[in-house]
Amino acid sequence: MSSKWQHPDRRSVKVNFDAAFRQHLKQSSSGVVIRNNMGLVMGSGVVFHRHVADAFAAEALACLNAITFARDMGFMKVVVEGDSRTIIVKAQKRGFGQICNWSLC
Repeated sequence: MSSKWQHPDRRSVKVNFDAAFRQHLKQSSSGVVIRNNMGLVMGSGVVFHRHVADAFAAEALACLNAITFARDMGFMKVVVEGDSRTIIVKAQKRGFGQICNWSLC
């Protein structure tokens, strides 16, 4: 894994997502940053969630928020990057790979 941010090709944007989970409160927050091929931020946001079962669910919500945010902003070619291998593999198998490239940061 590389710790340095890698830019997408010039026709794409990169969507990075992550989640934080507070088990005792069953709350999570999702963060997303969308950057173009020059590294300029095209959009970012944070969403808070209640009634979240576990850390896996928190990461899944973060991924869903990232994909939805990119779609709502009108980006058609995206590279989605997150630190949860399980979430990314499951998203690829569910067909999201047809619209997104996926990688781990």
